[in-house]
Amino acid sequence: MRAVLLFLFSALSAHAQITPLSGTYLGDGERNFYGNHAPSSLNVVWKIPLGSGKTNLAGKSITWSGSGWTGQPLVIRENGELFLIHGSLDHHMRKIRAATGEVVWQVNFGDAIKGTPTFADLGGNDPETRYVLICGSRRGAEADFEKDPAYSLRAISYQTGREFWRLNSIHTHCNSRDVDGSALMVGGKVMVPLENGYFSVLSAFPKDAVKEGNYFTPKIYKQSRIYEEKICLSIRVSFPANPPPPCWVEKRMWHPAVDAWWPARKTGRGRDGSSMSAGIWTAACR
Repeated sequence: MRAVLLFLFSALSAHAQITPLSGTYLGDGERNFYGNHAPSSLNVVWKIPLGSGKTNLAGKSITWSGSGWTGQPLVIRENGELFLIHGSLDHHMRKIRAATGEVVWQVNFGDAIKGTPTFADLGGNDPETRYVLICGSRRGAEADFEKDPAYSLRAISYQTGREFWRLNSIHTHCNSRDVDGSALMVGGKVMVPLENGYFSVLSAFPKDAVKEGNYFTPKIYKQSRIYEEKICLSIRVSFPANPPPPCWVEKRMWHPAVDAWWPARKTGRGRDGSSMSAGIWTAACR
């Protein structure tokens, strides 16, 4: 009897109807969805605390609370029911039942989640590995900036919250190893800007991940540097990939890259007087 019940459960799960209504930052790969019909009034149906978490800023441990300023919840329809996927500054990503506010599962990323996850349907018969969430975070609240790995990008099962892989954002000339930008999915490939200055193309598939130490790491197709080394060295502060996610228009990927954002935001120049550098980085992808 148990074997029969398990078989029936597996068969039903495999035919789950799961569709993203808003599956990434601003809805889709073109990043142009701002909503449809706004209601004339709003009423509070439920609310849940998003908590607080420690993070490291300029060498000091501080506490952030609530939701990140670049983060939006995903809206997913599953078998006729709506669910939210939301990351928060208390280090957790949650799957929330939209009708009641029930937290179905939550995953600890080890640092603040500021950005918006991306939903991916990878195909296949196993719903746990078919429906995957790609999400970035800060580099690790307890991690040493220069010496420790910065696991700031992860792949999580939409169904169960199981982690499939995590990516180490390597230390470069840039002063950040976070991932705030939302990934762009093209087929089974993850295209995402890292704040270490590298645009990365990865395999989303759990089966392609390789065990390294205690964790699985994704297959890397290519990583392209999108910053100028001389600018980083002269200015000492740079966020070349912060935080805009790439967009996909007419079979072409577009991504803005900004060097020396922080010191130049008020003066237009860096610490050594050099001018702010900004540009649009594009790539044709098949």
